[in-house]
Amino acid sequence: MKIKKILLIALAGISVISILFIIFSSQTQKVSVISTSPQDKQANIVLTTDIDITLNKTLTEKEKERISYKISPETETDNTWLVNSLKIIPKESLKPATKYAVETFFDQSRVSLFSFETTLLTDEQSQREGSLQIKDDYLFGETYKKFLADYPWYHNLPIEKANYRIIYDFEQKSFRIRLKVAFEKEQRSVIIKEAVADIKNLGIKDPIKYYVLDLNETTSEP
Repeated sequence: MKIKKILLIALAGISVISILFIIFSSQTQKVSVISTSPQDKQANIVLTTDIDITLNKTLTEKEKERISYKISPETETDNTWLVNSLKIIPKESLKPATKYAVETFFDQSRVSLFSFETTLLTDEQSQREGSLQIKDDYLFGETYKKFLADYPWYHNLPIEKANYRIIYDFEQKSFRIRLKVAFEKEQRSVIIKEAVADIKNLGIKDPIKYYVLDLNETTSEP
């Protein structure tokens, strides 16, 4: 019985020590950074972005006071904590086309260093460029719609066959039939008739304007 009691007391003591060790280890776990936003070496960051630094554990209020950071080039900021993430909020927009380095310290010892690069344009320029792009897209869309209305068959070109290739020559305002093989006169006529029939199948009405380039005849191809 005495041996049993001694064993139970010893086991209880070991359990208490284990619990205390776990608690102590948790409290003294080394602070480290597990992720950042922007990510390290990320480019084209918008100028109004905030900086988030996520730690490996949730800090007590006293521990938070031991965290500091440095941004280069120097930037005025506010900050706030969201659970285990430190959110750094620049008071003014970041500078365009600038590489920023962010260092994080715990008790003056650096625990993290990452960098990112901002976009080339200011927000105002981005909005202006975006507005111009929308206008350009609209004009292109309208122009393309008119083009398809005038040439509804164009998206079916080129026509590629074993003996010839058909495209539309906008300079000549006619179809070009490029022969891929050298044919005798009679066979050449048959092949050209086949090509003209393909053009008619596009919905083109007579008279069909076209010209023929034989094998080895040169001209600029579109």
